[in-house]
Amino acid sequence: MGAPTVRTCRRSSPLPWCRGRRVTFIERPRKEKKLPTVLSEQEVAALLKSPANLKHRCMLMLIYSAGLRMGERLRLDLADIDRDRRQVLIRGGKGKKDRVSLLSTKLLDMLDDYLSEYRPKQHLFEGQTGGRYSEASVQAVFHAAKEKAGIAKPATVHTLRHSFATHLLEKGTDLRYIQTLLGHSSSKTTEIFMLSLSKHTPMSAPRLLARSEVPSMTLTSELDLGFTCRNSGIAPTT
Repeated sequence: MGAPTVRTCRRSSPLPWCRGRRVTFIERPRKEKKLPTVLSEQEVAALLKSPANLKHRCMLMLIYSAGLRMGERLRLDLADIDRDRRQVLIRGGKGKKDRVSLLSTKLLDMLDDYLSEYRPKQHLFEGQTGGRYSEASVQAVFHAAKEKAGIAKPATVHTLRHSFATHLLEKGTDLRYIQTLLGHSSSKTTEIFMLSLSKHTPMSAPRLLARSEVPSMTLTSELDLGFTCRNSGIAPTT
């Protein structure tokens, strides 16, 4: 972050409120724009396999495979899982907007086992005494899994969302479609992942932006989640 700029208002200034005074203005320095941290497919696969607890594995896989924000995951109820369409309904996302995202077949199978074992009553993930699972608990689950997987990057739960978007982009998914899945109002927000991608892929940004198809989400064998973006019933942003 650069040093602040200091400006002084002279006593002879033509500004009425500044006459006869000596006022110093300190301009707020501009914030540095940092690229989001992104985990590789291998790192995500290792992280998702780390928790021994079935509930914890389901939570982390859902956050990654649907590109959820923390608050969105905390608000999920049982009724928000659409098994027939293999979609998850996200209510009251950023900007108070509802949207739908992908729900992988492998996660659906895992959720069946989880629901049979834990039997939550209303919320998809509930604490030991009922009620919604807390943000602090989710963060603790993530960092325990991250440590067990041996990941040294400064990642947080939100890193799973960034990784989801970047992995889709790496496979050639239309940027407008990713914008829809993430719930971004502006494409400018989604385009930040183009910069992250350019660090480790030879494909140029214009070539990626020119793609109009929505290919299958074919990831590494370790991270095969069993879903495809094509024919998901989710229309890209126009």
